[in-house]
Amino acid sequence: EWPDINKAKGKLFISNSDVYAKLDSAQTLGGELQGAQLAFQIDEEELGFLWVNTRAKGTATDMFSYFKTTPLQKIVNNQFDDWQLTGSHQTQLAFKIPLDSPIENMGVGIKTKLSDSEFHLEDVGLGFLAIDGAIEFSSEQGLASPGLSAQLWGQDLEAGIRGEINNGVMITDIGFEGTLDTQEMKDWLKLGLLNNISGSTPVTGHFIIDGNDKGFTGLKLK
Repeated sequence: EWPDINKAKGKLFISNSDVYAKLDSAQTLGGELQGAQLAFQIDEEELGFLWVNTRAKGTATDMFSYFKTTPLQKIVNNQFDDWQLTGSHQTQLAFKIPLDSPIENMGVGIKTKLSDSEFHLEDVGLGFLAIDGAIEFSSEQGLASPGLSAQLWGQDLEAGIRGEINNGVMITDIGFEGTLDTQEMKDWLKLGLLNNISGSTPVTGHFIIDGNDKGFTGLKLK
């Protein structure tokens, strides 16, 4: 279900079957809403849609909950269920929510600026810390983040996220580049072949998450 909107202050306009609201402020999942615009309209096929466009700010955990506790969970095929995000965010949200047709007809556009955030892939024990930068998500193109600064295993690095949605299945590539402590890397990889390696080394890596039944999910290092 979609979260409630509380403590709303603004104006409501009704014209026949069209409803339009402009909110100066409100509270909902993801934090404080600013300049929110909501509209209910019926299209030429007599299907109802709710349009939402707003800015939001608050905790990154609450913002990320949209992908885990709302109908967006189905849009991303539950791929984010084991991901954890903390820190703070400033976000621009745009939704076209179908009310009389399947949720797959939903349109989504999200642009988020993260500050001092942490991103954890709980199922594989991998965590990126001190994240700063922008992340975008759209229902047509998936995830995108060309430039993030972050830390992995205590070392600074540059990171980026690219995701694609094909036939309702999302494939995500979390790429990173920097100099990493080989001991931390060996502890995580648990590969005996790396026992004789020590110190720090330049690394380019990609953590691939393929939502297909037989798709590859894992880490590629160079």
